[in-house]
Amino acid sequence: MATKLDKKLTRESSSKVDDREILVTLTDDQTISMKLKGMKSGIVSVGIEDLFKQLSGVSVPTIETPSVPSIPTKVKTNNSVMISLHDIRHRLNISGFEYPVQAKLDEILNELINEKQK
Repeated sequence: MATKLDKKLTRESSSKVDDREILVTLTDDQTISMKLKGMKSGIVSVGIEDLFKQLSGVSVPTIETPSVPSIPTKVKTNNSVMISLHDIRHRLNISGFEYPVQAKLDEILNELINEKQK
């Protein structure tokens, strides 16, 4: 019988990326976070339910990389820099926000990207 996931649990994998072990953390908010050992940035997270749905083939919204041209990142207009929505979405998804915030921001950016494709 398994125990409930009601606290943070971190384990070090024996697999390595760039000669660094991967630290895997299961959290009480039902997410799985991974980062390379010794690194302060580069944390990636996914909800346990979302991961299960993706791996089991259950219908779940997928993250697609559209072939639509992105907004140039270095073009200045009226003293403002235009940034690709894809770049913003990627940064937010690896930033380590709490999962509900990350999911909501991803949903908003996905809607904006889909609107620009039409």
